[in-house]
Amino acid sequence: WGKLDVILSMTPKPHRLIFSMPIHSIAHVTESLGTDKGKPIAVFSPEWERRLSIWLRNLTAGLAKRGITYKDFALALIDEPQDSRIKYIKKAAKVIKKIDKNLRIYINFNHGISVNNIPDFLNAVDIVAPEIAEMTPEKMKMLKDSGKEIWAYHVQNRNYPADKMRDNFAFFRKEDVKGFSY
Repeated sequence: WGKLDVILSMTPKPHRLIFSMPIHSIAHVTESLGTDKGKPIAVFSPEWERRLSIWLRNLTAGLAKRGITYKDFALALIDEPQDSRIKYIKKAAKVIKKIDKNLRIYINFNHGISVNNIPDFLNAVDIVAPEIAEMTPEKMKMLKDSGKEIWAYHVQNRNYPADKMRDNFAFFRKEDVKGFSY
């Protein structure tokens, strides 16, 4: 909690936090949820779900002590997922919602999700953040029609002129984009 407390003390309110949930591979599970008698915990096993439940309860309790409510944070399951990860996203989101229905799931996406597969993962998430270059009229209509909270996402390593970035904010306002992540 020390690092988060320092960050919170240096940033203006309201805070909008995104917690990366690297729970999709054995290496990430071991890092975040530990091992079971020295052996990796299988993703989606009962032990994985039990430990994830404890971790999420501790997270929400710790955030609540800091005045951060459910509306102030979300869980990111995979950064820039590909079409092949949609099944995992849906299953993981279902487990997380079973643990605590108030938790919000965030997903950002770039070119790795095809237009035809966007509707497939929308029911599993609460916040959807397309990369700025992916915010086409077709995709924005699809996202707006879903009723999900829409954020914008910007890939950090892109060479993007400051004036163009500033111009995006008028577009975001027009499109009712609620947040910005990078």
